[in-house]
Amino acid sequence: MEQDKIMKILTINNIFGGYGEVNILNGVSLFVKKSEIVVIIGPNGSGKSTTMKSICGLVDIDSGSIIFRDEDITNLRTDKIANFKIGYVPQENNIFFSLTVSENLEMGAFHLKKRRSEIIQQVEKIYQIFPPLKDKHKQHASSLSGGQRQMVAIGRALMMDPDLLLLDEPTAGLSPKFTELIFDKVLEINKLGVSILMVEQNAKDALSFADRAYVLVMGKNRFEDTGKNLLQSEEVGKMFLGG
Repeated sequence: MEQDKIMKILTINNIFGGYGEVNILNGVSLFVKKSEIVVIIGPNGSGKSTTMKSICGLVDIDSGSIIFRDEDITNLRTDKIANFKIGYVPQENNIFFSLTVSENLEMGAFHLKKRRSEIIQQVEKIYQIFPPLKDKHKQHASSLSGGQRQMVAIGRALMMDPDLLLLDEPTAGLSPKFTELIFDKVLEINKLGVSILMVEQNAKDALSFADRAYVLVMGKNRFEDTGKNLLQSEEVGKMFLGG
């Protein structure tokens, strides 16, 4: 048990909360271990994105707790959360359209107070993960395709060299080609030692490579298992996978 506790990088304990008087989360619990890929699936309005936002201080938590590396970060202000090594890529408004690719990436290290040389070095690491961005580094983000914009958004989150990367619907609206590419990059980033918690609408694909997964319904845990077991579950298949 003690070893299991050490391995957990994030633990969400029975959280209730939402936006003002509107309660969205009704007892969500989950955990992410070091170097794991954990996926959250469920119907629209089930609390998936709200759970992600709760980790980043964007949701009012009425009860329960969120623990990151033994630190209680429940209801911490977003600017305080930024001091922890948690990268967050929201589903929408995740890049600055008026900035170039390189400027967007550099914004990801804005609060870290790094030397200019260190920031440039980190940008080059992002280009190694997403080579197409290097060729377009001077282009404004507004001129990029949806898949390329998502590369920029993920790259910017990686600028802080996170221990945990939160991805909210990273393939939403993307073509099958870019969806496959983003999933490949998620696996590549994970192999670098980054733990990943991801909300994903392409549930079958995500479950196929997830270490573990949670199914949320009406702000509550409905199922929890390995990705493979949930993918093979007849009940989960009928309810959420179109099987």
